[in-house]
Amino acid sequence: MASEAVDIGITGYDVCVEWCLASGQSLTIRALPPARTSFVTYCTVAGRTPHTIYTEYPAITRAWLAACANPQPVRIVRLHGSTEGVIRADDTGAGLLLVTSGQTLAANGLDVEVPLLATDVCVVTRTLPPAGQTLIDLPSLPVLPLPSFCQAPGGSADKPIPRQRDGGLRR
Repeated sequence: MASEAVDIGITGYDVCVEWCLASGQSLTIRALPPARTSFVTYCTVAGRTPHTIYTEYPAITRAWLAACANPQPVRIVRLHGSTEGVIRADDTGAGLLLVTSGQTLAANGLDVEVPLLATDVCVVTRTLPPAGQTLIDLPSLPVLPLPSFCQAPGGSADKPIPRQRDGGLRR
């Protein structure tokens, strides 16, 4: 989908939301039956005042921070994979991570958890193919909107907030 080589794909809802926010483009996201629900979750150590947020979701992180009351300036660092140890080792670190059970968070002493969005497998399309040309009855699947914190003020779920090009530093 991202390379525009295909018009339909199966992926996680979190990946779709991140792509929509990062690219400024809309996708039609349709729910499939739940398989293994996970949560994109803000986490840190209790008592910290984070100055850095480590995440594989920089666009979701910026949208969430923009929607928060009185957001504090933070540096957003994009990392892939297991980042719990990095967050724990950085005295001013926090994270926005994909969490399924929470066991890895607990093992790393990350005891402040705020789930931001639930994610599961979904079907994503740029445009609907003509009727009868897919193996999946796409119109029968429910359409999933973007999370409310990802919408422009006064906007709608199909119009994500504008892409921010601030290098990850919020002021």
